[in-house]
Amino acid sequence: DAEQSNSSLIYGDEFILKLFRRIQPGVNPDLEVPDALARQGCGRVPAPVAWMRTTHPYGATLGVLQPFLHGASDGWT
Repeated sequence: DAEQSNSSLIYGDEFILKLFRRIQPGVNPDLEVPDALARQGCGRVPAPVAWMRTTHPYGATLGVLQPFLHGASDGWT
């Protein structure tokens, strides 16, 4: 039983901001994986535009901003 672990805000028709509700130390996979794929030239995953992180009390990703892809599916449904 999977539980949603982020909140998403869509800005106009251009961007989506994912804010992570479960903060874990290190880089969140929702940032790390799309960034790695984009660096390898994969055009099927929107590359991160910006992200937020904290260093106190530990380094962690708080959220990620990506291009909003109209009509995109999540790969699970």
